[in-house]
Amino acid sequence: MRALITGINGFVGGHLAEHLLSSGRWEIAGIARQPALALETLTGRVTYVAADLSDREQTLGALAGFALTSSSTLPVNRTSRTHSPTRTPRFR
Repeated sequence: MRALITGINGFVGGHLAEHLLSSGRWEIAGIARQPALALETLTGRVTYVAADLSDREQTLGALAGFALTSSSTLPVNRTSRTHSPTRTPRFR
């Protein structure tokens, strides 16, 4: 089965990827702001998918063909790069 994890470079996304890979039943792809994987243990085991999650078409294209998707990202204020509980990202 194929799983796509957003925020794969974060704590939750990276460890979810490790858990799914350890089962031996999952092929993992990940979306993150930076294409380099933060967890070295994922290098060569995870496919990086380039997509801007604020762009509807790119997001829908990235989701195609996956049995499971997991979003472990938080809304981000683009100017300060901090969590903004009152402002959620919207599709264009």
